[in-house]
Amino acid sequence: MAGTSSATLTAAPPTSGTYRFDPATSSWSTLAPLPDPRTAAIAVVMHDRIHIVGGKDRSGDTTRHDVFDPVTNSWSLAAPMPTARDHTA
Repeated sequence: MAGTSSATLTAAPPTSGTYRFDPATSSWSTLAPLPDPRTAAIAVVMHDRIHIVGGKDRSGDTTRHDVFDPVTNSWSLAAPMPTARDHTA
């Protein structure tokens, strides 16, 4: 059939790894780990903080919303999304 595929896609496992790239030295450094390991989340920079929203954790789609403060290298929990989503557009 046109437009169909029998291929099986395997999702990446959730991860808590977070890293910062320094273009001046062309190197990566490790940051505080994401509190709830996820994959397929979205990242948005707002008010000098990085928001990680939704995605998939070990239980499936999640509403979780974590905020990273690069000054303190720490995470805080923010208001969750109303509906769990992964690969949010």
